[in-house]
Amino acid sequence: MRSSCCLAALILLSTACTPSLPPPVQLTAAPGEPAAFAGMLAAHNRWRAAVGTPPLGWSPSAASHAQAWADELATRNCEISHSPASDRSLIWGENVYGYRRGGDYQGFRRSATDVVDLWASEQAWYDPGTHACAAPAGEVCGHYTQVVSTYSSHVGCGRARCKAAEVWVCNYSPPGNYDDAPPFQAEDPIDGIRDSPLHGGGAGRTRAALSKWRSSPGAGVPAPSDR
Repeated sequence: MRSSCCLAALILLSTACTPSLPPPVQLTAAPGEPAAFAGMLAAHNRWRAAVGTPPLGWSPSAASHAQAWADELATRNCEISHSPASDRSLIWGENVYGYRRGGDYQGFRRSATDVVDLWASEQAWYDPGTHACAAPAGEVCGHYTQVVSTYSSHVGCGRARCKAAEVWVCNYSPPGNYDDAPPFQAEDPIDGIRDSPLHGGGAGRTRAALSKWRSSPGAGVPAPSDR
């Protein structure tokens, strides 16, 4: 089975599918979460709780990387694309979201909860029994599987504005999508990764590589002082 990619971008034009939504979250910032992203952790963690994966913590280093890429996209008229794979390697998974209107507007029209729920709406196309994605042409399930993935323990996000658009970027540590490995499972996630190249745009995500990276201090999993 070929997995959906955690690095696919989403432009909001309409609600593409109707997910089974967990209860709404309160828009209050969690410990360590910036006020501008209030509800981001809670929105992720209610989807994760629905499938039994542990809650995410906030990573300032992931947020810094995400903000830098959001700022870059703003210089491109809020183009929706992903940071170079060489910048992410084994360190970051990435979800990108864009919202665009026909005319100029001020501020941000989308909340952190809106963004996560649009990514997670892909749940409607995902079969957890077979790990297959039945998304229509041009759509994916990889945003959802990254949101709920057992592999990821931390997230950090950034956002930026253009005249008639906004862009949101979240980076996840460790990355969350691996080919033919369930995104949520009870055992140590590394045991679910095959000793073969894994999906991720040539990022070299193999079981051996992840094991080595995981044991290297500062390789992407935030230190306690960075949480």
